[in-house]
Amino acid sequence: MTDRYLTKAELLSIPETDLPLLVLSDNPYSFFAWGIRVHEKGYYNHLMWMHKPGILASQDGIFREAPLKKYLGHRLKFWTNETWTALQKAAIKETIQIDLNRFWLWRLYDPVAIIGQWTGCESIQIPGLDICSDKGKYIKKADRIFDLKRPSPKDVNSWLEEAEQYLRGYRVWARYVPD
Repeated sequence: MTDRYLTKAELLSIPETDLPLLVLSDNPYSFFAWGIRVHEKGYYNHLMWMHKPGILASQDGIFREAPLKKYLGHRLKFWTNETWTALQKAAIKETIQIDLNRFWLWRLYDPVAIIGQWTGCESIQIPGLDICSDKGKYIKKADRIFDLKRPSPKDVNSWLEEAEQYLRGYRVWARYVPD
């Protein structure tokens, strides 16, 4: 784990060379976010990828790019893997971009999967649609051992923490806490 906390200026100036970064978010002002944290007994309620400087790929109502500035009121935790090669990083970013370019209907948030998450039946889903934490799947482009299916943000965070303990190159790159 890292004790590196970014300032707003540092956050907004993360260079391309440090990307992609998996980003876990906690919105302290959202009732929906609070519900996810309580249900999952975790600290984060949303998963995104910073794949371009100042730009996040985020599965909100639709999977799309969002400016990092939109999340300056959230607690953020940035994960990286020090062993990823330039080719592996490029594969992750390319796959994110391919998904961002899909027809809008196939980028919609899967509301049925939320029912599955809440009831413990993660297999309840609309085929082809995702929830935010399903986007953890991009890790598999660089690390074949990633095996989570229909995870929550807490599940992805736990997987990364365990992988970090086994010296697989994963580490918390930085954190951000709003003023």
